[in-house]
Amino acid sequence: MINVICGPVGSGKTDKIVGNANNSLLSCDGNIVFLTDNSSISRNVKPQIRFINVKEFIKYNEDSFLGLLAGILASNADVKKIYIDGLARILNLKADNMEDLLSKIEILADKMGVEVFMTITASKTPSFMKKYIV
Repeated sequence: MINVICGPVGSGKTDKIVGNANNSLLSCDGNIVFLTDNSSISRNVKPQIRFINVKEFIKYNEDSFLGLLAGILASNADVKKIYIDGLARILNLKADNMEDLLSKIEILADKMGVEVFMTITASKTPSFMKKYIV
């Protein structure tokens, strides 16, 4: 299952996803991973959550990012939730061009039994994305 928080710059998406991640510690029966390219929010994410600044590695495209997600899940079967802040920014994509990627993330999440939450910046939510909006 995937869930998307979509909105324009400055609409509170990051605060919402950080809050959701922190609150999920109360009910999640496994490990939680938080991915972003913004290290300044690391102090807001509770230390029990695995925080990964993806900028510390490579510049990602869709395939390499899917590989990162698959690698996280393959290396730790206890991961139950993944939070991604700024997916479009990380991949340098426009929200309108993310339909195939979201479909692939959904397939991976369903296959591995994890929930994936993400923020995507867009002035208008694309129609294909509306089924994922939380």
